[in-house]
Amino acid sequence: MLTLILGPSGSGKSTLLLQRLKQNAQEGRRSIFLVPEQFTSSTEGALYRLLGDTLSGYVESYSFTSLAETLLRRYGGAAVPTLTEAGRAVLVRRALDSLLDKVVYYSRQRQSAAFCEKAAQTIDELKSAGVTPDALAAYAGAPGVDHDKLGELALIYGAYESLLAGTGMDPGDRVELAAKQLDADFFAGRGVYIDEFDTFNASKRAMLAAMLPVADVTVTLCCDGLQDQTSGMGLFAGAKRVAAQLGGRARDLFTAVRAPQPLVGAAEYTRPHKPEQLVQAWYNLMGRSLRRRKPDQERFEPLVTAPFVSVASRVSHMLRGLLRGSLSRIGQLFSREESRSTNVATFLALLELIRAGRVRVEDNGT
Repeated sequence: MLTLILGPSGSGKSTLLLQRLKQNAQEGRRSIFLVPEQFTSSTEGALYRLLGDTLSGYVESYSFTSLAETLLRRYGGAAVPTLTEAGRAVLVRRALDSLLDKVVYYSRQRQSAAFCEKAAQTIDELKSAGVTPDALAAYAGAPGVDHDKLGELALIYGAYESLLAGTGMDPGDRVELAAKQLDADFFAGRGVYIDEFDTFNASKRAMLAAMLPVADVTVTLCCDGLQDQTSGMGLFAGAKRVAAQLGGRARDLFTAVRAPQPLVGAAEYTRPHKPEQLVQAWYNLMGRSLRRRKPDQERFEPLVTAPFVSVASRVSHMLRGLLRGSLSRIGQLFSREESRSTNVATFLALLELIRAGRVRVEDNGT
């Protein structure tokens, strides 16, 4: 069963899911909560604050990657090594060497480590988009494309996959392997709730396709409905496309699809006001005077006409006083009759003299 919860940002999609998770926990039903990798830590904290010690045990929080690892440990496959970025670049180099003279366009880059790293990244992006070596080769034969470049990239991609099959797995392959081994027993009595995703790559789509026939899946998407009136150019066009793909995939798997649950966006204040009224309201809120007073010249005069006093001049003044014997107490350095800049410069000069060891201040102020 697939349920879509649709709504713009701030409409309460995540809050609704958390409420359902809490309700399930209170009724003794277990749930799985799927969020992107970067949100797993904050999500676990939010669930604990919401559910407490007792109920939090009824909700398991995963990313697609961590869920895949849990499934592989349960059904087998966790021990298969996963290639690092460096390992994938080395495998691309081996793929190039295995193709020998079939690679002409990229023959000069065959020995380049930077090219192997870039090719490994490109292959990872192709796999994430669900593009196979055969599909890329077919596209290379289409009119209007760079046949040599794409054709050889398809060869490299195919050779890479052949070598990978006997070596290990890419990170994304682990999710797809877990999806192939997924068992209905794992989701028995559990609802699956998916939040904070904008789109799903090929491995995540494979996991969703494995879930839909055996679990009750609820997905939130940031959009204002299913109908796209913008020909794919609107703000929510991407999310609406994902919603349509999920619904179509569920129906292909003979899985029931509930009517989407739309949420209304946050309410906005619509009463019109004159700009002067809004400004006055702001000043009232901030505790300022009801009227904006324009600063007059008298307020700025002391700041503009105040003399500049350097710290060096005050150091000289203090040393002369000490030598003449006219200066012996701190109280003689500062005066209310002096300007603020003079007193500040005097204080800084005193600190400099103390730091240099030329004067010492006693507890009695001498």
